[in-house]
Amino acid sequence: MNKNEKQFIDNLAKTKQLPWQDFDNIDAARIPKLLSDVQLSEKNTDGSYLEQPTLFINNGISSIAVTTKTPYRSLVPILDFLYGTIINQDRHIIFARNTQFHVLSELELGKHYKLGKGNDFSSSEVIAIINFIHSHFLIYPPKFIKNFIVAGSDFQIDFENMEVTNESIKENETYFKHFNRNFKEVEALIPKYQQFLEMVINDEDSLHNARLQPVYTMLVAMRLISKTRFFISKSGVRTGKGLRHSIISSIFNTKHVSLDGLNGMTSDLAWSSFDGGELLLVTESGAITPSQERHLKVLATETVRSARGIGENYANINLTGVLTIDSNEKIYLSPDMNSRVVNIAFRDRPKSESDSERESIFAPFWKAFTTPNKLQVAPKATSEAGLAALLDSFYYWKENNYKFDFHHVEMSNFESGDFDDVQLLIIETIIETENDVVTKTGNDTLQALLNATYQGVNKSERRKSALAQIGTFETSIKPKGKSKTARVIKISNQQRFDKAVNAYKKLMSEV
Repeated sequence: MNKNEKQFIDNLAKTKQLPWQDFDNIDAARIPKLLSDVQLSEKNTDGSYLEQPTLFINNGISSIAVTTKTPYRSLVPILDFLYGTIINQDRHIIFARNTQFHVLSELELGKHYKLGKGNDFSSSEVIAIINFIHSHFLIYPPKFIKNFIVAGSDFQIDFENMEVTNESIKENETYFKHFNRNFKEVEALIPKYQQFLEMVINDEDSLHNARLQPVYTMLVAMRLISKTRFFISKSGVRTGKGLRHSIISSIFNTKHVSLDGLNGMTSDLAWSSFDGGELLLVTESGAITPSQERHLKVLATETVRSARGIGENYANINLTGVLTIDSNEKIYLSPDMNSRVVNIAFRDRPKSESDSERESIFAPFWKAFTTPNKLQVAPKATSEAGLAALLDSFYYWKENNYKFDFHHVEMSNFESGDFDDVQLLIIETIIETENDVVTKTGNDTLQALLNATYQGVNKSERRKSALAQIGTFETSIKPKGKSKTARVIKISNQQRFDKAVNAYKKLMSEV
């Protein structure tokens, strides 16, 4: 019996002797009985097995074969734990056999070990069993868990110690991320990626936010920081947003989100599909409705939700992924969501841009950052490009004193002809008077227009929303030299109002 086999037998013996009467489960007494049926498979002198093993267990360093009289699937993760294939770290269950480890949520553990309905123990019960064992004695895994390292073939990005080193991967280590890419090929792409961002992103504040996003997403995925922000990228069509998201997505476990699928009888399946996602990507979203915003708030702020897959039990899913929205539509969010959003504005599509992929201004970037993909029409971004974006973000984060001081960016929510009559009157009056206030009291024209434009049950809310869209609101003030207050419409958000003025001037130039 070699060292690994002996350690497994010792761990098995200790587990059977635990005070299972203290484990809060009606079937607690069955656990040591099931484990008593487990034994190492005996071999002939030529190395073949006397009887076919029930199970092979591999911890990434060595493997063993066992036989059981009662081959229950719920036994398998427990035996994997006793052999060091999965690890209990801070009550997180980690599958650590490969070069890159991954955390097993309740749902993911159930899928991995096929613990569907009808098994002796559910996923949550198996996790409770592992936690109970862990609370009584420690099992030292054969691999060291490198929780905060993204490893290439000849370099490592250490996010805990905030450094990039030229270390190669080791057989007895498992990393948060591992990509078989060398530093020289990744580093060579960084200037090209920076050139791409400079070309497609609209302003310095948006560029600042965009460059910090990959590192922020990685730190949340590693659980080095809490999830407090989500991202919105906005512009017209074919402006480079999709390519940038494809690049970033290439190094994360990215889950694509359809907001329409989060309601109705099949919504549990949609929610369960986000389990373990590190980046939750909403692409080509339309105008966001109040009901959709409720779902966005869960995706943006919550870390756990209950859901289930087809034929599976309900289980907690891991929602720690960072929400990222790619939109071409107007986006107006509630104050609570606005306090969490990080906006990234993209430039509009150049008028000279060609519909031909070969003649497109983006052609050199598609060639540099993507590779043809047989499984989908669009080319797929390479992990070299994703790592280049991550390294660029890491270096910029370092320049920024390792802070995430995201900048305020006011999105442009206007197109030509996109104003109602009240909005036009307010914009024109403020431009003409060079004053940030339009008086409503005694202004028969404005009052009549307000009454005619906003009618019906929710007229006051629609009026308030329309004013907010151009960066204004209605309030009371006491005019200079007057004894009585007056109702006015006043600029509340200068950046948003300036965006509205620019869209208005564009509209006037097209008339």
